[in-house]
Amino acid sequence: MSPNRTTLIAFAGALALAPAALAAEATYPLGSRVGLVPPPGFVAEEKVHGFVNRENNGLIIIIEMPKSAYAEIGRTMTPAALKKQGVIQEKRESLALGGGKAILIAGRQAAEGTQFRKWILVAQLPDLTALVTTQIPLPAAGAYSEAAIHAALASLAARARVPIDEFVALMPFRFGDLAGMRPLRVAGPAAILLTDGPRDDADAVDQPLLLVAAVPGGPAQSEQRETFARNYFGNIAGYTDVRVTGSEMLRLGGSHVHEVRADARHVATGRDVKIVQWIRFGTTAFVHLVGIAPAQDWTQAFLRFRGVRDGLAPR
Repeated sequence: MSPNRTTLIAFAGALALAPAALAAEATYPLGSRVGLVPPPGFVAEEKVHGFVNRENNGLIIIIEMPKSAYAEIGRTMTPAALKKQGVIQEKRESLALGGGKAILIAGRQAAEGTQFRKWILVAQLPDLTALVTTQIPLPAAGAYSEAAIHAALASLAARARVPIDEFVALMPFRFGDLAGMRPLRVAGPAAILLTDGPRDDADAVDQPLLLVAAVPGGPAQSEQRETFARNYFGNIAGYTDVRVTGSEMLRLGGSHVHEVRADARHVATGRDVKIVQWIRFGTTAFVHLVGIAPAQDWTQAFLRFRGVRDGLAPR
């Protein structure tokens, strides 16, 4: 075969592969703002907040930090500091990313009797810093060239926000029935706010809100639970003239659930609202629900709050 024909075939092959390469988009682990185009065989894994290759025991872990952390990490992550952690630096380079810049360190590490090929990427993206650690056991490292890992890490990208549905999927509970409500925002690592209305900046005086949170702890003895629930109700802020209208222990689906209902006045606007709190007790944690709605909308809101409550189950 002539050299020119060989060149043409190679060029045609490159053109055939180009659309696939250009079409590759970053994959984001569930709940992560940072993602990348993973090397072959790596799949997103929410439990490690990154990617896993189970066949080769490969691991990519992504940690998100404030943007200001980039300078400090870059300054302190010296070869000597890495060596104290068992990482032997073999190469360090600067990378230009699509949305920022990065430092890439390649080396090796011994941990728990296993030798690993190691890559550490510290990236400054538009509004955050990402620390990405990749490791592959040496016996399997031959399956991945330096170029393949380099390309995957260079594809690092950040999305503007995490879709609320992903946060719902990360909650330690699942919703059997949203009862016409919709997720509004995350209120903590295991807490989410639901609403029934069109506004995304809603206050309880405008449309119903329901907070659902999983909280570790809680009293183990049943005789302590009513007092605990009443004291917990006192932590609800932003309301005055609170008058408890009902307090009782319910039995729902084999669990003890304490209910507190109250009338109150919204401090900022002076408008009348109604509040319900449910605490569903478990052995090592409890689920805390607080529903607040304008007084005139209470009947329908309460039915929806109760529908969400009854559909909750551990994940």
